[in-house]
Amino acid sequence: MITLIVQILWSMYTDYDKKKDDKVKLRTMYAYEIKSNSKQLCLVYETRNINSRYEDYELDEDLSVDLYGYGRVKLRLLSNLQDKVFSSYFTQLQILDTDEIADLMHYYQNLDDLKIQVKKSSSQMSRPHSIEDIDSESYKISTLFKEQMQLSQQLINRYKNIALN
Repeated sequence: MITLIVQILWSMYTDYDKKKDDKVKLRTMYAYEIKSNSKQLCLVYETRNINSRYEDYELDEDLSVDLYGYGRVKLRLLSNLQDKVFSSYFTQLQILDTDEIADLMHYYQNLDDLKIQVKKSSSQMSRPHSIEDIDSESYKISTLFKEQMQLSQQLINRYKNIALN
């Protein structure tokens, strides 16, 4: 009788430990992909004023992705953002906590929206375009870009206990 109780308790403990370990592994994979994407976003953000038509003081609102000048390069960098971990491990997402799943879903939905807008803007930039077209595309991408930066930072802070270098 005591042996049966010990076996049940041991089984419960090993199941709990395995689930906890699976969560850590999944969080680590998501954290690395988010951190990698964040580095790309930071690079684009840090180059926002290179060959820009605007000076910092001229903008009422931060134009995070000015497509004037090196716009195609910035679009190329943004098109390299990844969602392979999300696609590959979507079915295992259920083992994470509910609020964590919601944050990840919001992050990857916004990432998808950004990638779609990057494709549209790349198509627009490949055709003859005016300064107004460039500004319009810049503002569309900048809105999604800023939100993606915020979501990235929020998730990086959540996963700060995971060693990300």
